[in-house]
Amino acid sequence: MPFIHTPEHVAWKAAFENYYWDRLEESWELVEESGVGELSYLLGAYRLIEGEYRTRVHSEISPILPWLQFERVLDETGGEDARLGAEIVAACDYAAERLAWTHDAATMVSILAGEVDRPWATNPYGYCVDKHPYDKICLPSHLISDPRQFFEATAHEYAHVISLNLSQGRAPRWLGEAISVLVERPLDRYALRQFRSGRWAWRAPEDLEGMFDVNSDDRDGVYRAYQQAGLIGRYLAESGDSAKLRQLLVEHAREGLWPSLRRSIAGRSRTDNALRAVYGLGEAELFQKALAGLSEF
Repeated sequence: MPFIHTPEHVAWKAAFENYYWDRLEESWELVEESGVGELSYLLGAYRLIEGEYRTRVHSEISPILPWLQFERVLDETGGEDARLGAEIVAACDYAAERLAWTHDAATMVSILAGEVDRPWATNPYGYCVDKHPYDKICLPSHLISDPRQFFEATAHEYAHVISLNLSQGRAPRWLGEAISVLVERPLDRYALRQFRSGRWAWRAPEDLEGMFDVNSDDRDGVYRAYQQAGLIGRYLAESGDSAKLRQLLVEHAREGLWPSLRRSIAGRSRTDNALRAVYGLGEAELFQKALAGLSEF
């Protein structure tokens, strides 16, 4: 979310502070009073806060495991609580196994209220937010009726929790999505054929990075970005094991002052250095090799 600089936007700054502490009533009161007005570019943030607040008003929060909380609207989940809780645990365990992760980051999984499941929803397939004192996964209510999609969405977003914590938030978006798509679903052979034939453009790292806005008008471009990221994640997985994927994320967080200076002088990104340390190849080379390796899938 953008940082607001001018004095008249103090309310929005306070709203964001409350939002990231999951103090949703306080956050919503501030944005409801301020509205979007001239800040229409913040409409997405307004809807995000509104959706989580409307859920919180009617929800119940229960612990499932010491590290995991479950938020849902009981009138909407009905007698499905036990099933949904078990599916959440199974999806998180699956993602953790793929990334050699032990569950040591506090996490909340929230099924958003049905009234939030509307065409204007900012993240219609779910999202993950690095909040305090837990990472928060929000899932749309329409997933409840489809166990496979519910499992895949939960695993995808929990993989983001893992990536955020291992990299301390320093991994690029394309890498986070590469790992989450890898964890979420099996190989999409249609996308594989499209990239392999050249009918879909294979984007360079700097181009792919900005292509994951699910609210973009370029829906085809967003879909293809996720598919490309997933194929890169699969290439990394085929080039090593879970420990190497984990180590790649950890390397993003390890860089000290002098390595950072040396990297800057050499004109390399943090991710480029991390890839060289773990896989022995740079960022551009990874993208080239992943494209060349599509014939092996």
